[in-house]
Amino acid sequence: MTSQQTGDFLSRQLCVQRQNFTSVCRLTVKSLTDCATFGIIEEGRKELENFISILEHILNHRMKPSNTWYGSQEMRSFWEFVRVACRRVPHNCLSSIESLRLPQTSFGKGRAWIRMCLMEKRLSEYISIAIQQTKLLGSFYDEGSIMLSDDIGMLADLLLGLNVLDFSFDIKGTNLDFPVLPVIDYTPYLKYEIGQDGSYPEIKSNMKEISGDELGLEFWKSNYQKLQEQLKRTNEQKNYLDEMLRLREIQLDDLQRQKQRLAEKMEYLESERSCDRTQLEAIVVELQSQMYLAPPNFEYL
Repeated sequence: MTSQQTGDFLSRQLCVQRQNFTSVCRLTVKSLTDCATFGIIEEGRKELENFISILEHILNHRMKPSNTWYGSQEMRSFWEFVRVACRRVPHNCLSSIESLRLPQTSFGKGRAWIRMCLMEKRLSEYISIAIQQTKLLGSFYDEGSIMLSDDIGMLADLLLGLNVLDFSFDIKGTNLDFPVLPVIDYTPYLKYEIGQDGSYPEIKSNMKEISGDELGLEFWKSNYQKLQEQLKRTNEQKNYLDEMLRLREIQLDDLQRQKQRLAEKMEYLESERSCDRTQLEAIVVELQSQMYLAPPNFEYL
C-alpha cells in the first residue's frame, strides 16, 4: 500500500468515525428528550450517561497530546481547551469549577463542567462561543477532529434543544476523576434479533408489535407510573423544605430573642455610662469651684 493509499484510508476512517459520533449524539439527545417528558433527568439514567460519554468523546476527538518536561507525550483533557476558550462566555462557571476541591484532575473538571452547563441550560452557548476561536482550536486539535469540522456547528445547534430540559447532578458527591474516556453503550440504539440459524436477519425495534389499544394502555400506564414517581419526589422535597423552614423559624426566633437581650443590655450600659458621665461632670465642676474659691497664697502640703 502506497503512502497516498494509506492517507486516503486514514481519511476515510476519520470521516466514518466523525459520522458515528455525530449520529450517536443525535440519538442520545433524542433519547434524553423522550425520557424527560414527565420529570427531571437525574444522574444515573442510562440515557444521560450515554449522552455525557459521547459528548466527552467528541470534545476529546483528536486532541493534541501535551509534551512533558522529559520529552514524552501525555493525553490531554478537553477541560484544558474549555477553560481558555470559554472565558468570553458571560457569567461563566469556570471559576466555580476551578475552585471545587473535588474533582481534582483535568478529566474530572471537564466532566463537572458538562454537568454544570446542563444544569445551567447553557451547554450549547459554551460550545458555540468556543468553536468561534479558530486559532485556539488549531492549537488544541489535530486536523480531522470533530471540533474542526462543520459537524460541530450542527451539534451545537442540536444541543440547544437541551435547554428546555431539567437536569440534576451531585457533582461533589460523584467520583469524576477517572483518567480514561468512558465507554459508549451502543446497544440501546442497535438491537439485532438472532435467528434460529444464528444469523442476524434484520434490525428489530425496541418496542414489541402490539395493537393500538394495547399501545395506548401501555403508554398511559407508563406515564401514570412516571407521574407517581414525580409526585413522590415532589412530596419528599416538600417535606424536606418544610422541615428546613421550621428549623429556620426556630433559629430566627432565637436570634430575635438574642437581639432583644443585646438591645436591653446596650440600653442598660448606655444609661450606666450616662450616669457615670453626669457624676464625673459634677465632680469636675466642684473641683473647679473649689480651686476658684481657694485663697491665692494657699499652699498644698
